[in-house]
Amino acid sequence: MKLDEFSDVCSAAFRTTRTVLGKSVGGWWPNQREGSVFAWAVAMQWAFERDGIGANNQNYVWISTNLGKMRQEKLAVAALHDVPPPNAGWLGEEYRNNGSRRLSVREYMVDFSIWNNDNAPGEHIELTMESECFPAHGVRDSASLQDGYSYDFYKVLLVPSPRRLFVARVNDVHGAHRRDVLLQSLTTLTRDAARLGYLRQGDQLAVVLLAASSGQRADSIAAVWDPVGGCFESEKIVHGFVDQ
Repeated sequence: MKLDEFSDVCSAAFRTTRTVLGKSVGGWWPNQREGSVFAWAVAMQWAFERDGIGANNQNYVWISTNLGKMRQEKLAVAALHDVPPPNAGWLGEEYRNNGSRRLSVREYMVDFSIWNNDNAPGEHIELTMESECFPAHGVRDSASLQDGYSYDFYKVLLVPSPRRLFVARVNDVHGAHRRDVLLQSLTTLTRDAARLGYLRQGDQLAVVLLAASSGQRADSIAAVWDPVGGCFESEKIVHGFVDQ
């Protein structure tokens, strides 16, 4: 996926999030809880609109146990993409009925994933997403709890998937460009993951780093991994994203 295509995905997801939350055009910018809804919207937009995975195919299963306090809003995002709710045959964060059995569901490493049961064993996952919307984590590449962004990002690198997404809200402190520092940290981790074989040929990796405040929204970043150059191709996600 090219960077401009991913920026279009982000723009559409932003509009979807605003619609679901009932926000007007202009000054609104997602807070911590709303940012988690936006992360869902980006995943849905990428999977069901751009790549056409096919929400109505009952062989597809979406899994999450991280709906949290914005559960209804996230399910509303899914409904806009014609994704059936969990109790309509898809495996949600609670259960799926399978004949006479009621299957319990636990989070599979990441916040959100889409599985295709038609795929060969070991290749069921179609998309994974992890988000971290608390804006004050450390931005180093330690992948420790002290650096919560890289800790969550590393999950995306570990779980095999052809489409991998990471969404975060990141504040700036005393003028520090923490989103730029974080993107460099994610670059270091991704290079290591590629060297170790965690990223397979053809896997796509995309990142959104939202500014935490409305006043810095124009400094938000969209990025896609370039396996040839061994770096993220990135841009500020302003066009079609802030004012539409």
